Amino acid sequence: MKRQFASLYSEKSRSNFTLIELLVVIAIIAILAAILLPALNSARNRGHAATCINNMKQIAFAFSTYLNDFEDTFPALDYDGANVFPWVAAIYPYVAGEALPFATGVNYHIPNPQSQPFLCPRVSPKEKSATLVSYGYNSRSLGGSKYATVSDWIGESKYPVKVGQLSSPSAQLVIAETWEFSGQSGRRDVGHYNLSGQSKFAFRHNRLANVIFADYHVSAEDSEYLYGSDSRYLPLNFSQQSKGLTARSHTDWGIAYGYYPFD
Repeated sequence: MKRQFASLYSEKSRSNFTLIELLVVIAIIAILAAILLPALNSARNRGHAATCINNMKQIAFAFSTYLNDFEDTFPALDYDGANVFPWVAAIYPYVAGEALPFATGVNYHIPNPQSQPFLCPRVSPKEKSATLVSYGYNSRSLGGSKYATVSDWIGESKYPVKVGQLSSPSAQLVIAETWEFSGQSGRRDVGHYNLSGQSKFAFRHNRLANVIFADYHVSAEDSEYLYGSDSRYLPLNFSQQSKGLTARSHTDWGIAYGYYPFD
């Protein structure tokens, strides 16, 4: 009888985990998680970048169709000023096949923004306004608000600009990822429809920003290229003035953390 009980006790002991074995299993799971999570995050970020590029390709196609219908003339940033009828509303029919709905006041709201190409997947759809999309229009170079004439250090720029006026379409920036420039780091995930200068660039994809050029190609560019070019010249220039690249220093990432959006 004692042997039978001893045998049963021995078999029961062998069928259960000891505390040490349980700790070893937990440690192995933790190690595997530490190895796999960065890879999964990297894969997710690559997926976001690919979706963003696809968004911009749709926007580039819409721009090309719009320009074809309007004698190769770039749109204004907005019409009548005060964000009334922004460029997003101008090309929206070429994306969705219908006019962008007009809400109260002077705001155009994008319905179901997650299903539209105006929202980068890295950006939270906090706002549905067409003026707070993820991508900004190079308005100073191509079409300011109400096509108002701009006078600055390179002279006077006349709008509207036609494609034929651009000396370097493949280097002329049209659309880029933007943010609502702010000292609040929490505003990094809110875009803005106006790319008014280097301070509006958003580097959401491994410190790269997806951009559209005037020949409709889309590429990911880093801060050295986008910040390292004087805003008077390429890529934010009035390229019909035939200006070339020029050197420009830019603030180091670490100095202004929270003021320059990067992931």
